[in-house]
Amino acid sequence: MLDTVNQTGSWRDRRTRQRLLLGGAAAGLTGFVVTFLVEGALRPGYSPWRHAVSQLSLGSFGWVNTIAILLTAMALLAFAAGLRRALPTGTGSTWGPRLIGVAGGGFLLAGAFPIAPGLGYPPGTPAQQSLSGLVHGLVITVAFGCLSAACFVMARRFAGDPAWRGWARYSTVTGLLVAAGYVATSVLTELDQAGVLPNAPGGLIQRAMIITGFGWIVLLAARLLRQHHPATTI
Repeated sequence: MLDTVNQTGSWRDRRTRQRLLLGGAAAGLTGFVVTFLVEGALRPGYSPWRHAVSQLSLGSFGWVNTIAILLTAMALLAFAAGLRRALPTGTGSTWGPRLIGVAGGGFLLAGAFPIAPGLGYPPGTPAQQSLSGLVHGLVITVAFGCLSAACFVMARRFAGDPAWRGWARYSTVTGLLVAAGYVATSVLTELDQAGVLPNAPGGLIQRAMIITGFGWIVLLAARLLRQHHPATTI
């Protein structure tokens, strides 16, 4: 069975856990998704269909997306700590939060090391390769790999509780979609850059993948915050 809110904990501990969980939810919904949806729609020369979310960090208003990435990183780290408090023992109690925490660290580095220009954005800027872009690509790969792995770890935990069986399936599907979405995005972007598949929908697939993964975090936070009755540990 799943651990729920520690009813014997102090009021301050419960409030701290609640804030951490809500911070993760806010990161997934408002801290990042809303920003890149709005910015992608308004930025001149930028195509949400084709361009990566990280490319919004380029250009004169790139600082907006950079701040959003860094705030998302902080909220993911906070969510990892909140998840550890909510599920202190049992299957996934260590590796679930740890993987989310590594994903948060990946976003921190992604914000510090911007992606290189490419696919005609920023307008008039030729495609480039840089150390910063290489680091960005590596840490983002690790971040989404950890997010996908966290979904599978938590699915294993949820499978042990009849009340969470639906969450076990949901988490497994989410992990698969995040992994497949990231691979598809990378392949489409490479084909676009090589001129094999011009104007490929790499940006669209990436957005769907991010919303899927962060939506899982938001809904998990909401579910955990609704729990009021203690249960035994898996």
